[in-house]
Amino acid sequence: MALAAILFDLGDVLMREESEWKVDGITRRADLLSGMADLLRELKGGGKRLGLVADTRAGTFRNVLEQYGLYELFDAFAISELLGVEKPDRRIFLHALAELGIPPGEWWRVAMVGNNLARYARRQPARAHQRLAGVERALPDPSGQHRGTAALSGERCRGASHTPRRPRA
Repeated sequence: MALAAILFDLGDVLMREESEWKVDGITRRADLLSGMADLLRELKGGGKRLGLVADTRAGTFRNVLEQYGLYELFDAFAISELLGVEKPDRRIFLHALAELGIPPGEWWRVAMVGNNLARYARRQPARAHQRLAGVERALPDPSGQHRGTAALSGERCRGASHTPRRPRA
């Protein structure tokens, strides 16, 4: 079955953190990882619903996405500063899933593209990151090779924690 949505982190997933130009702690400009703008446009053009789940300031994500004309591609935003919680708190993921209109029985059809699996699972019981939303974690390669993108098709790839499976009844 096809993915219902794809959630992305921001720092070192969509944008290169080392390229950030900040004023008063808010990123004004940053470089994207090579190929990310094209990937997002291709996914959206193919009918995928996209969400951003990021531990960041409210102005940062908007500035970076608008800089590249990507803001309108996203259907949901779960931003730590706006929600008052950070990953791995379930509430940030649940907010994104609710904004996307994905019911609990379909959470397994959502992929999360991030760069730090430990960040998603920190302070959570073993394997909680997999139960959190039933999603696969794909790790993009900052060199621009996008080793995690194979996970979008459900293939096991280097850096992915597991291959998506339908939850047990």
